[in-house]
Amino acid sequence: MKVCKSCNIRYENGKYCAKCGRELEEENPENNGKPKPRKILILLLVVLILGVLTTGSYFFFFAKTDVSLMDEKDCTVTFSGTNGKGKANVACMMDQGNYNDFFTTVKYTVKPNENLKNGQTVYVEARYDEESARHYRIHPVNTSFKTEVEGLEQR
Repeated sequence: MKVCKSCNIRYENGKYCAKCGRELEEENPENNGKPKPRKILILLLVVLILGVLTTGSYFFFFAKTDVSLMDEKDCTVTFSGTNGKGKANVACMMDQGNYNDFFTTVKYTVKPNENLKNGQTVYVEARYDEESARHYRIHPVNTSFKTEVEGLEQR
């Protein structure tokens, strides 16, 4: 049996399709019109490659690394002065990894930082240059914590 691949019309004999004029081809009875396994394999391979490329592109272009700017264990807050007139200082020893240029933009502040009293809660915050964080694909985490004032001298 012969078939026109353009019109899908079957003919017992003849060389050309009566409808479109295309040359007829021998029908392959073992496939019965099903796609060949090789075509399915190629399609699956193309889908797999596209998936890998999409995932890789995301991680290369969009993913950001979480970088801790401060932890209570890595930052020390010291208080000086007398109770009611105290001040705070922050020192953080962070692992800068490959982001030394970024960490030069990080500044630590304490609020409030004047007329502090023992037992008062203060907030320690890290501020950074957002453009530098974007440049290095950094997602800053642990950017603040609170602590209690202690150790100020009594009057």
